[in-house]
Amino acid sequence: MKQIFFKFSFFLLFGQLIIWWLFFYSPFQIEIKPFIFPINIHGLALFIQMLTVIIYAEKNVLKLVPKSTIQKLTSVGIIIVLCSEIIFQTIRQVTTDADNLNEHLYYFFYSVIGMTLLGALISFIVAYQLITKNTSKLLLIILAVILFINLINYIFPNLTE
Repeated sequence: MKQIFFKFSFFLLFGQLIIWWLFFYSPFQIEIKPFIFPINIHGLALFIQMLTVIIYAEKNVLKLVPKSTIQKLTSVGIIIVLCSEIIFQTIRQVTTDADNLNEHLYYFFYSVIGMTLLGALISFIVAYQLITKNTSKLLLIILAVILFINLINYIFPNLTE
């Protein structure tokens, strides 16, 4: 089980470093928000990479322990994301424009907690699908989460600024 954590944490970290370099330091000058799409391409790349790593990690855990529960698979995904995110944010803090230690800590914890929560959500959705194979309920859960996020965004509009 430890091999799965280390292997997929490394894959996630390596992918994050490549995406970070491609969007911010490479000579390719990839636009983060092109005028054609109203989405952040950098965020989409991180989402797709995280989803892919979590799917393969949870499938490997299911092969190793076929009687795994949704909670166990979700925990595996959360630990993988948390470990890779702590290392990535530690590396990223070298280039962060912050005036003092408090700002560095703020950016560090804000990013680690935010990405881990996103990883938890993705991990739960993947685990639910792998265990139950009930796509209609999964789509209802996803719809409920989207509606809840939009409701929170409507009630507290300053959260997303």
